[in-house]
Amino acid sequence: MLKSMTGFGAAKAESENIKVSVEVRCLNSRSLDMMFKPPGLFREIEHEIRQKVSTFLIRGKTDLRITVEYKKITGSGRINTALAEAYYTEMKALAERLGNSDANLMESLFRIPDVFKTEDEELSETDAKACFGAIQEALTKVDEFRRAEGKNLEKDILYRIACIQDGLDKVPTFEKERMNRIRSRIEEHISYLKTEAGHDKSRFEEELIYYLEKIDITEEKVRLASHLKYFREMVNGTDEDLGRKLNFLSQEIGREINTLGSKANDADLQRVVVNMKDDLEKIKEQLLNIL
Repeated sequence: MLKSMTGFGAAKAESENIKVSVEVRCLNSRSLDMMFKPPGLFREIEHEIRQKVSTFLIRGKTDLRITVEYKKITGSGRINTALAEAYYTEMKALAERLGNSDANLMESLFRIPDVFKTEDEELSETDAKACFGAIQEALTKVDEFRRAEGKNLEKDILYRIACIQDGLDKVPTFEKERMNRIRSRIEEHISYLKTEAGHDKSRFEEELIYYLEKIDITEEKVRLASHLKYFREMVNGTDEDLGRKLNFLSQEIGREINTLGSKANDADLQRVVVNMKDDLEKIKEQLLNIL
C-alpha cells in the first residue's frame, strides 16, 4: 500500500505540572528535513524527540511544534519585563482596533514562550512521558493521514499504469499495417536498386537484415509488459521506501516507451506512444509525493 509524504497530526497531553500540545506537518522531500526548536523545558530530550520522529516518518519535510503551558510554577518566577511590555502593547492595540475586550490579555501574555520562565525549570519523568505521549498520538494521526492520501494517489497511479498497458495492448493492431507500409517502402527501394548496375547483393542483404532488426519492437514490448506487471506487484506489496523504488521503475518504463517511439516509424503507433508518455509523466509527478 502506498503512503503519501503529505500529512498532519496534532495531539495534547498533560502531567501534574504542564499541558503540552504537539503539531506535526509533513510535505514531500527527498529525505527527512525536520524543522524543530524545542521549548526550554524539553531541550534536554531534544535528541530523543528527533530520533523518535525520524524513525517514524522516514522521509519528508517535517515541521514539529511543541508548546507548553505551565499549570503551576515549581521554582522562583522570572518575568522578561521588556518582552512582556512589548507584546502587551501590541496585543492591546490590536484588541482596541478590532473592538475586542482586553480583559484576558494578561492570561494570554504569559502563554507566550520566553515571557515567563522559572529559574529552575526541570523536566520531570511525568512531564517527559506526557510529551512523548502527545508526540506518539500526533505521529499516529500523521500516519493515518498519509495512508488516506496514499490511497488516492495509488488509485490514480494504477489507473495511469492501466492506460499504458492499454496502449501496449493496442500495439499489435497497428503492427500489421505498419509492417505492410514498411515492406512497401523496402520493395520500392529494391526495385530502384535492381535498376542500378553493379550493386553488391550480399552487402544489400546485410543492410536489409540490419534495417529489419532496427525496426523490430518485440523486445521492447516484452520488457515493457514485464515492467508494468512488476510495477503493479510493487504497489500492492509491503516493501518499504516504495516511492524511490517505483521512481526507478518508472524510469525503466520510460526507456522502453521511448525506444518504441524511436522504432515506430509509423504515425498511428507514434500516437499511442505519445499517450503512453503523457500518462507516465503524470505517474512521475504523483510518485514525487510517495513515501
